[in-house]
Amino acid sequence: MSFSYPIRGVFWPQDEFGRVLNIAVKREELSPLWSNLSESAVDYAHERFEQDLHSVYLTGPAARNRPGGGSIFIVLHKNAKSSNAPSWCVSAAEALRRDHNCKFGLNIHVLKWHQVFSPMGRYSQAKFRLSVNSVCVGGRPVTRLITPQCVNEAVANPMLVTFENRLKQAKQKTLTSDSRRIIRSVSANVGHAIVSAGYASVIAAEQTYTEDLDIRRDIFSLYHPERAEDIQRAYDMSALPSYDPVQVRSFINEASEWVLPLVDEWLNTNNPKRVELLSV
Repeated sequence: MSFSYPIRGVFWPQDEFGRVLNIAVKREELSPLWSNLSESAVDYAHERFEQDLHSVYLTGPAARNRPGGGSIFIVLHKNAKSSNAPSWCVSAAEALRRDHNCKFGLNIHVLKWHQVFSPMGRYSQAKFRLSVNSVCVGGRPVTRLITPQCVNEAVANPMLVTFENRLKQAKQKTLTSDSRRIIRSVSANVGHAIVSAGYASVIAAEQTYTEDLDIRRDIFSLYHPERAEDIQRAYDMSALPSYDPVQVRSFINEASEWVLPLVDEWLNTNNPKRVELLSV
């Protein structure tokens, strides 16, 4: 009998100034699945956006050759006239998964230039993601224009400012959907969101960065040992999601009792106006 063990998470590399560096592998080091899928994604993007297309990126665990899914970021030129095309993103992702027999999750995001390079010095989540975990698979990389960023409150804010609304939306989905697949997805997303919110509340003090959930769980537990069992439950819900809507709602209600006060305390201190993006 053989046993398989999950791959432990890692901390992202940082330079001598504490700025987070890109952890993704080189283009030629991608696994055959994601290399071929990325090539097809570039073809799809060229066909859909033509002259408006600037560049295409693979992000997520796939960009690190780690187990899990991936995301395709499509960046449009500064003066592009094309829209973000959300319906096209969904259908293109489904087609790519089908054509390449991909069993992992895949989503596609179309980004306009201002969404990457935010005006007025505002934090851009897309720019941060591109700078810390992306492989350029088509076009000229915008990462050459991005200065590495330190870990601070601006990085943490997106995981916290919309957190309560996301919990409410997740709970509502368990009331309105009878799809086992959707309930399972909601369960996993809620567990992931809670662990990430806990980690975000201490990220500025910790001054390290990771996107791996087990490390996020462990870092939070170091700062809040009294909540170690609670954050472990959230981690378990993400790793082994439930198909039972009643169980998921019960979990959301119980977790809300301890995590929402923690999130509110952080927001009251660092973002009392609850703005979506903080200045870097």
